[in-house]
Amino acid sequence: MDARKLHQLTSHATADGDYFVCPGQTLAVSRSIHVARLNAAWPVCDECEWRFHTEGLNEKTVIETTRIREHRRQGIQRTEFGIRGPYLNALHRRMAEEIVRIFCQCLIDRSTVQGSSQRSESKEIQPVRLSLAPVVIGFDGRSSSPDIFVGVSSSIREFGLPVIDLGRSTAASLQEALRCQPESCGGILVTGAGCPNAWTGLDVFDRSGDSVPVVWKDFGIRLQHPGLDATETPTAATS
Repeated sequence: MDARKLHQLTSHATADGDYFVCPGQTLAVSRSIHVARLNAAWPVCDECEWRFHTEGLNEKTVIETTRIREHRRQGIQRTEFGIRGPYLNALHRRMAEEIVRIFCQCLIDRSTVQGSSQRSESKEIQPVRLSLAPVVIGFDGRSSSPDIFVGVSSSIREFGLPVIDLGRSTAASLQEALRCQPESCGGILVTGAGCPNAWTGLDVFDRSGDSVPVVWKDFGIRLQHPGLDATETPTAATS
């Protein structure tokens, strides 16, 4: 059977069959090769949609390969609401302070509104800037969170914004506090939710509890995307 014929038969194979297509490849591999690559903690498997199909591997091997996969993730990654990174190795108090300054600027920009679109005789829109409002802050129960929280609080105050300190809290409770404090400009939560225990991170919300878009490149920062293709080179936060 030639390669073209094999490709036609296997390119659309799924985990429900006997073949798997690895990320970045077009030809499928058999289940035995798939399991062997998982057993060897092959780096490409980190981004494979079938990496959890571990039938044929013992529990100890699955735990070990999962640990290797988690530790292989490097740099600071962006998420829907903020950023995540390994505590101290990538995201420490000083780095958090720098990132919080960016979040504060984005919150101020988001709190800046245009006029009611009424035009003057010169037909120019008159912008209206709201007064600076407090930032609601909190942290989750991870052991690293209080340390990062200290940097977050001091950075916001140095930026010139008042702080409403919730202490230990969850994303849901912080969002509820934002709804109860309509005069606030947003909130920041120290949390590593969705990541290994050794990771920490920051989530930022606007006054409605929604995510705040951050154009990182405008601040001279590049962040690794959690869905990065195996063929791309990851980039950590750099200024």
